Amino acid sequence: HPTTSSSIVNQPSSSIVFSQLGFKLNYIPSHWVLTENTTSENNSSQKQIDLKNQTSRISFNYDETKTNVDLETYVRRFLRDYNQFGFEVAGLQSIKNSSNKVTSVVLDINQKNQKTKSRQVFFQNGKKIVTATCIDDVDTFDKSTKDCNKILGSFYWN
Repeated sequence: HPTTSSSIVNQPSSSIVFSQLGFKLNYIPSHWVLTENTTSENNSSQKQIDLKNQTSRISFNYDETKTNVDLETYVRRFLRDYNQFGFEVAGLQSIKNSSNKVTSVVLDINQKNQKTKSRQVFFQNGKKIVTATCIDDVDTFDKSTKDCNKILGSFYWN
């Protein structure tokens, strides 16, 4: 049955749950579990899937824009909002493919009270944008970000 916890649909390693958002992950460690699969009722194009291990979480948010947008412009539009929510941007890097087109943007964020750190990676395919957010306590972030980088490094569009 697809709604049971033992169903292959609910197993993160199968990547089936992510394919509904138009992408898959080739690598998910066994100690990461699927914790949420929600859809925003206000905007049917926004969806979220969460993976969690002992202290960290990776949240995948899907959005579809009305028009094609430049990914760097999309990310920079929200940068000023981070400060209002108690975060400071520690780093921003654009990843380009061989034809010099930006395919993803990596954003490192620190909580101002120094309790958590986050890494956001934005992926774009036409009007589709997936924002993957890795968050963990400051003390364990360096360790969990290695898993995060491997998981997000295996991201690919269907």
